[in-house]
Amino acid sequence: MAPLREADGCRLARFDTSRFRISIGLVDRSGAENAFEISSAPVGTGGRRGGGWAPTVPPQLEHDCTATLSAIERVLTATESAYGWQWRQSGGTALHSIYAFLAALFILPVLGTVRILFREVRTHRPSPYPVVALVLVWGAGLGLRLWMSPHTFLHE
Repeated sequence: MAPLREADGCRLARFDTSRFRISIGLVDRSGAENAFEISSAPVGTGGRRGGGWAPTVPPQLEHDCTATLSAIERVLTATESAYGWQWRQSGGTALHSIYAFLAALFILPVLGTVRILFREVRTHRPSPYPVVALVLVWGAGLGLRLWMSPHTFLHE
């Protein structure tokens, strides 16, 4: 949000994001902070809209910060949400087809790797020690990923 300097004297005090939801605190002329939320909204949801966004504004804030809220709505109208133009044009099928394509791209290398490993095991009987070492390294990597990842990437 660019610096908002509107005639109503409201200013931005807090801006918190969490996935597809934004919580904004505006301080009015009296110094009272009022909060409202903006969430991404798919096509067909009613209520107040700004582009692909659905702001939820309490009546007190609507009364005190009308010009600032209008400026925020202009920014939202110019900014696409997660349910952007592709979602509106295709009714959601474009997004689902992208996810299906990404899933296929992930599965193909996994299946190819499994096929190559079985082919190599059949043609060359490897010593069990390197195989055990490989499985142990793989298990340690998986254990570190499961142990560290939830703590590292849960910042939202």
